[in-house]
Amino acid sequence: MFAFLAEHRGRLFPAGMFADMYPSANGRPSMPPQILAAAITLQALHGLSDFATVLELRCDLRWKAACGLGLHDTAFDSSLLAYFRRRLSRSTRPHRVFEAVREVVKATGVLKGRHRRALDSTGLDDAVATQDTVTQIVSAVRAVIREVPGAEDEPVDAFGDTAYSTGPTHQALQHAGHRGFLKPAPLKTAVPGGFGLDDFAIDTAASTVTCPAGRTVPLSDPSGHKMQRKALFTGQCTGCPLRERCSTAKAGRIVTIRPHHDLLAASRRAATDPDWQAAYRRWRPPVERAVAWLVAHGNRRLRHTGTIKNNAWLHTRTAALNLRILINLGLHHNGTTWHIRATA
Repeated sequence: MFAFLAEHRGRLFPAGMFADMYPSANGRPSMPPQILAAAITLQALHGLSDFATVLELRCDLRWKAACGLGLHDTAFDSSLLAYFRRRLSRSTRPHRVFEAVREVVKATGVLKGRHRRALDSTGLDDAVATQDTVTQIVSAVRAVIREVPGAEDEPVDAFGDTAYSTGPTHQALQHAGHRGFLKPAPLKTAVPGGFGLDDFAIDTAASTVTCPAGRTVPLSDPSGHKMQRKALFTGQCTGCPLRERCSTAKAGRIVTIRPHHDLLAASRRAATDPDWQAAYRRWRPPVERAVAWLVAHGNRRLRHTGTIKNNAWLHTRTAALNLRILINLGLHHNGTTWHIRATA
């Protein structure tokens, strides 16, 4: 990474890339933005504080070479990093460092070539966010789908853990014609080892629910801000031989059906298929490895205060990790465009 930035820093982060951040004609910043961009990229890669980053820039020759600083240049201080990040986060393109690396990915064509499997297994993508709302998750899934070559022509397999296995996410994948390998969350039961939601025959179209004892009750219309539907077995549980395995409530069992129930139930059934499990076992370790890289060096803890700053930091760290992956694959510039050097 140090050698790559020393050789290609100006090409990866050209001066014009930051022109809008310094529009005033009354002088220029004391430190060129290309140097600052390289510094925050290395900072994000190594998970360092501003103080530790400044020490590296003053004392480590590798950092000096990568950022283009002179041997005796000690003018660098933490205020320059803070000022640059503040300018960057308030600009119209706060994620431009990340976008620069993404353009390198597209220019190399690695996602279409023989390195695709290696890149697929490292999580090289541009769908990162610090918010875990449903909207952000669905947007992230759609962003990944848009970046995958051929996604418009053939189904894409989307893998994720239980955090992504939500109704809206499954719906977004289904509407786009893609397959979701999202690990379903385990169902809770009122009685340990007793009947769960999938033990009931739920027909949302006919608005009926049949319990394991064969008793059927109507399903209510959606209500409340969560638009839930309920099936009341309160009058059916008296004297039922299966009650001890079903409910501990004195009035009897109440089954609550949430929106997108059919999609979530289908995903739970699919997860029992041996082929589904084999595919999930194959791809989960690479995904976990990519997550481990992201949170390494103390980066599980957020570095700044506020969503905007942390979102910018997360994009910068992702860019640094992706750049390191590309460099390990042989990233180089042939004078015209970025490419991956052929390896034996």
